[in-house]
Amino acid sequence: MKRFIILVSLMLIVGTSLVFAGGSQSRTAQDGRANLVFRTWNPFLGEAWDEVMALWEAKNTGINVELLQVAFSDHFPSLRVNIASGEGPDMMGLQVGAPLVEFREFLLDVTPRAIQTWGSNWESQWFTPLMDMTRGRLGAYYGLPLGAQYAGHIWANMYFFDRYNLQLPRNFNELLEVTRVLRSHGELPLMIGARDDWINLDMFINIASDVNGQAFFDAVEGLVPFTHPDIVEALTIWRNLFDLGIFQDGALGVNMYSDTTSLFQTEQIAPMITNGAWVVNGIDTFGRGAVF
Repeated sequence: MKRFIILVSLMLIVGTSLVFAGGSQSRTAQDGRANLVFRTWNPFLGEAWDEVMALWEAKNTGINVELLQVAFSDHFPSLRVNIASGEGPDMMGLQVGAPLVEFREFLLDVTPRAIQTWGSNWESQWFTPLMDMTRGRLGAYYGLPLGAQYAGHIWANMYFFDRYNLQLPRNFNELLEVTRVLRSHGELPLMIGARDDWINLDMFINIASDVNGQAFFDAVEGLVPFTHPDIVEALTIWRNLFDLGIFQDGALGVNMYSDTTSLFQTEQIAPMITNGAWVVNGIDTFGRGAVF
């Protein structure tokens, strides 16, 4: 059954930073400047954020920008509560698609400010596919691309593969055998934080696309039933990842960030993990980023 492909990404997700109208988390910074709150799960505090803030500070706008990081699993549920209670942020990270549509009424169209900043031809400065997805069917830009994520990856720590003389799996059966060997040595198998919907969607769409992508997306559009044999096969593969012990025990009870990611990245005791990769974080076509 050579259906499950390792390190193949078939779904592109765009994270956007969106201007929020009337956020009440704003307050005065310690130095007396106005303070704008940017709430998101990505990017993280660190060198990259510090570099962006250095460029912002050089503009001498008199405005401080505060990064408020919230775990992805908590971001949207609490964001709904915060906005409803009048405590929403000034800017927030969203994904294109349903989240953007859901929060549309609380967002400002950034087009007028973009024209003011970059001129009438401002859209050409940005990566066209990301702009197309950001605008979608909304007819306006309620945010700008912050980055793009390739989804549906399996990451491997080669220390474990070298230690047990294993090869990177190329199909489902090889993946099953690798996880059996790892378990026999008391190691964790493939890690997934299946409590988070997004990682389940990423991985399943990857599998379904590998089996028969056309059938899967036809089913999403309502053109064929989800009982299509190829979709049933993809669902069977997905279930077997749990039933056959390829995923770790208790996978449905843990999040990706940071229940499983810490085991792979920080503690480095997980041989493999499911995740995506933020690989298009240059934002605009000139690599400058965008700060209004």
